[in-house]
Amino acid sequence: MEEKLVECRNCNRLFNDEMHGGKCPFCVTKDENRYVKGWMVCMKGSRIGESTEIHDGETRVQIAASKTSDGDYLYLHHDHEKGETYILPNFTRGLIFVDSNIVDNIKKIEKSDNEIKINDSIFTYVHFDIKYADF
Repeated sequence: MEEKLVECRNCNRLFNDEMHGGKCPFCVTKDENRYVKGWMVCMKGSRIGESTEIHDGETRVQIAASKTSDGDYLYLHHDHEKGETYILPNFTRGLIFVDSNIVDNIKKIEKSDNEIKINDSIFTYVHFDIKYADF
């Protein structure tokens, strides 16, 4: 049996249409226009082991386990045109550090940025973008 490979219209990758039921396995979709650009994963803190999907536009990442106020979120923005994700520090209560450097202005998250610390929580950003793909 010959594999039927199709090109995804979102990420331009080839995948087996029959095996994946017509949905690209590289694009975890909520609707046809939004696909995952990355994940923020909590490595230390009250949300340890939990992750938040990052999509085009603004994403709120919950910092604390309780949803008590807007200050318990880190705000990120993914720019589809540039393929880059930015930290928006002005909307977050508490200091934000990236690899021990304080973030006081909008900062692009680099692939080499290993640790994002807010209050007592530590996160890592996992890129999932064609620009950063290793395959």
